Amino acid sequence: MNILKVSILSIIQGITEILPISSSAHLLLTSQLLNVEMDTYLLSVLHLGTTIALCIYFSSLLFRDIFKKEKLSLYVKILISTIPAGILGLFFESIIEEKLRGNIIIAASLIIWGIVMIIIERRKEPKEIDFKNTELLKKFTSGMEKIKGKKKTGTCSYHQRKLAQAIKRARNLGLLPYSPK
Repeated sequence: MNILKVSILSIIQGITEILPISSSAHLLLTSQLLNVEMDTYLLSVLHLGTTIALCIYFSSLLFRDIFKKEKLSLYVKILISTIPAGILGLFFESIIEEKLRGNIIIAASLIIWGIVMIIIERRKEPKEIDFKNTELLKKFTSGMEKIKGKKKTGTCSYHQRKLAQAIKRARNLGLLPYSPK
């Protein structure tokens, strides 16, 4: 197998895995374009590579306070959630490889789930953040009442702007300084 072709597949796997699209479908279609036989082993190795890369990237979050009860509970839930997929994969591997890896099924699933995501995204109208809800707004300000950045708050740019507008409006109306922290 050509190293260049596997590198291309690895890059596609890395990009599509973090997006809300099917990385496996993209790998299968690309492998056909590159004339590479995509068997379960290669697909698994590519997914394992992405998993290792994500574990390394998020290691500070994943492995901080590893023996605390909350973290152990998270790890147990992750482990339990993988068991049904593993069992189904073992029992139905041949059916999955023969029936579900066809171009028509892959294209149909990509199109259908793409349409579903577009519909869900359009239905999701963000509500206005109430400037009178000082308890909520306090969570997004520092001890010196500065607005925390989006990296600290974990919000997207759109919601960060809405938060900042609500906080500024509350400040202008004088609600924020007098609310208990």
